[in-house]
Amino acid sequence: MKWLFNTEGIIYKIMTAVYQMIILNLLWCITSIPLITVGASTTALYYVIGKIARKEEVHEIKDFYKSFRENFKQATCIWMILCAAYVMIYTNLSFLEKYGSMGGLMLAVQLPVLVQVVIITVFVFPLLSRYESSTIGIIKASWVLGIKHVFSCFGTLAIVAAAALIARTVPGLFLLVFISFTAFAIYLVVGRVMEKYRPGAV
Repeated sequence: MKWLFNTEGIIYKIMTAVYQMIILNLLWCITSIPLITVGASTTALYYVIGKIARKEEVHEIKDFYKSFRENFKQATCIWMILCAAYVMIYTNLSFLEKYGSMGGLMLAVQLPVLVQVVIITVFVFPLLSRYESSTIGIIKASWVLGIKHVFSCFGTLAIVAAAALIARTVPGLFLLVFISFTAFAIYLVVGRVMEKYRPGAV
């Protein structure tokens, strides 16, 4: 039975993974309390999860705050841009009836815009967590990857929907591992896409 509990044993690996997810979930929740910092905390979360997925050496708290500090300004800027876009789209869709006969045209315009914003949202923070570029460059790269790999975007949305359903069934998961496990599952999809474009990748 000793093999179950050594550093190469299955029990040790499972417990380590659960511990990492709980710590990362807690860090994300704490650093997202001001709401304006959600972009930076999400980028930091993906930074650590990326290291875990690539089986690199990880120091959960240290690595999280390292990325949080280094990407704070850019991640916050991107987060505010996304928030403004979603608010604008929501506002326009909320007043469709007031547009009268133009409501159908407004809907036809807003839905494609919403899709584009969602596509960017899926990729932008994982990209920012690993690569350095201008804010416009990161947003543009997110859009390009999303368009080229639209089914991967749909996959991440399915992950979010499934996670939300589970969290609704077991509310306590939100505080424990909901955000971190969802981000990890999303990274498994998005990370594969990013890896295809990594310099030197074949």
